[in-house]
Amino acid sequence: GLVGLSLPTYSKLQSIHLNMHSPRTPGYTLFQSNEIDINIVTQEYLFSKLIVLLSGREAEKLHFNKSITTGASHDFSEAYTLAEKMIMKYGMGKNEIFPYNSDKSKNIIDNEIMKMITDAQYQSQIILESFKDVMILLAPKLIKKKNLKRDIILSTIKNIKIS
Repeated sequence: GLVGLSLPTYSKLQSIHLNMHSPRTPGYTLFQSNEIDINIVTQEYLFSKLIVLLSGREAEKLHFNKSITTGASHDFSEAYTLAEKMIMKYGMGKNEIFPYNSDKSKNIIDNEIMKMITDAQYQSQIILESFKDVMILLAPKLIKKKNLKRDIILSTIKNIKIS
């Protein structure tokens, strides 16, 4: 959630939720879309979405560097699918890729998808590192209340920056 909040090209953060009873989505964030037409989105917005999707696992690695969970597996799958669409369907990679079924183009596609995912992971790491103190303060509140609204998150950020 904090990663999405920090990305100006991404949707507006509404709340962060914890639901340990759901094996598929133990934690999730609700966003309000900034896009006027949800059928046509920018490359910047899609890349921001990729960063947000990968941030759950990156947050686990930052805070629990000895052990990570299966909680981000759905996000990983969605991130790969998004990166693949960005490259193959939307033409948002560095290379024009024709024909799709040649060995050379498959290699180019794989490399572009992995580069896009790696770049998004790196951006996520940078953002999460800058929010580490905020995450430490918000985690116990999230565990206790099971959800955090936008105003609580923003006031916590503001209080840390003032200190």
